[in-house]
Amino acid sequence: MPVDIDYSNLPTFPQKLPEKLIQIRERSGRTWDEFAQHVNAKDGTEIAGYENKGDLPISVLYAYARLAGIPVENILDDDRDLWFGHRQAAPRHRDSRVKDLLAIIGFGVVVWFLGPPLVAAILSFVKGLWDTLFSSS
Repeated sequence: MPVDIDYSNLPTFPQKLPEKLIQIRERSGRTWDEFAQHVNAKDGTEIAGYENKGDLPISVLYAYARLAGIPVENILDDDRDLWFGHRQAAPRHRDSRVKDLLAIIGFGVVVWFLGPPLVAAILSFVKGLWDTLFSSS
């Protein structure tokens, strides 16, 4: 007995899936062939195909998530941040200019109290830490 499927109600295929798969592999520091061993894929060519099309078996998807230490939802949901899981911020609106101005004033007060050399050292340290934690290379 054939089953009628209403394809209009199916969710859209995740558009960012290939990009997120690449981010996970690159963050692990492995080549396609090295990564294949850890996610139950045959070889690096298969991994390259997943990263190109985003069409992969569920077992490989779970292996990607397990290896990255993140929930599968972070990989599949285009609106979720891959590493932090929260919904990505909506575009900023014009009323955010007030917040920007307050941030600049606050930064000025910090510079005035601590002095420019100390603030420059703190900013340099924070930038280095940020680059170390979040660089994709």
